[in-house]
Amino acid sequence: MINSEGKNILLDKLNRFISKYYKNRIIKGVMFLSATLLAFLILFSVIEYFSRFNSFFRTLIFWFYLAINSGIFIVYILLPILNLFRIGKVLHYEEAATIIGKHFPEIDDKILNILQLGELNDKDNSLIEASILQKTNEISPFSFRSVIQFSENKSLLKWIAIPVIIILVFIFSGNKSIITESSARIIEYNSDFTPKAPFQFHINNENLSVLQYDDFNLDVSISGEKIPSSIFIELDGNRFSMQKSADANFSFLLKNIVKDTEFRFFSSGFYSEFYTVESLLNPTILEFETTLIEKLFSKQYK
Repeated sequence: MINSEGKNILLDKLNRFISKYYKNRIIKGVMFLSATLLAFLILFSVIEYFSRFNSFFRTLIFWFYLAINSGIFIVYILLPILNLFRIGKVLHYEEAATIIGKHFPEIDDKILNILQLGELNDKDNSLIEASILQKTNEISPFSFRSVIQFSENKSLLKWIAIPVIIILVFIFSGNKSIITESSARIIEYNSDFTPKAPFQFHINNENLSVLQYDDFNLDVSISGEKIPSSIFIELDGNRFSMQKSADANFSFLLKNIVKDTEFRFFSSGFYSEFYTVESLLNPTILEFETTLIEKLFSKQYK
């Protein structure tokens, strides 16, 4: 095998080309991964926002999102990084020569010829070395690394810019919850989430306590964007309609309370948090004592 100066020059140029080739693939991979991370985040968040999937489907979405982006990271970023350090299946010189030859057709055959001549064993090595050196001089003005232009990746920025703009539109239009709350539910796929109502329940009673066996009149008001026409109180799994006392006020009489009573409100498909009316024991006189204090007054008359 011939170890000529011309071949070494060529191999050095090819090695630098291969390094830049993988660096370029890593840059493309990072941009591709960024675009898919954002695009699937928007897609799955919007779907979850309007569908409100249960825990099972949110689990599927989470692991699918993780799997597809992990696959992109491995194929388009991790493997090129390993290849950059000559680990794994690396681009052969002949494959690199083919890529370069497509960009510089005038030297396509010359690069392959030098590689082929360098592998020959011949008695007259000087002739082969001379041929290699001649062909090397012919290709020396060509910069192999110029075949790859990092600046060409700018065209890929639009695939990152589009989802970024969509997210900004959600944020500045006051709808950022479509992204933030939905993505949070997908990440916490094992948790149960109560849908957020477009209105709020407010208990107007000063305190939630009553003497045992007494009645308790529960007074509730509603505020928000959409005021429901009726609300219900849920007690021990049973639902009762509350009496409407004003446009946004409702009441319900809890009769003969003997123990702490837990309840929550329901309206238009939405539940409130749980509340508890505390049952207070009536004060009872079990025994009493009386003490008579006799004071003797004496008067002295002169």
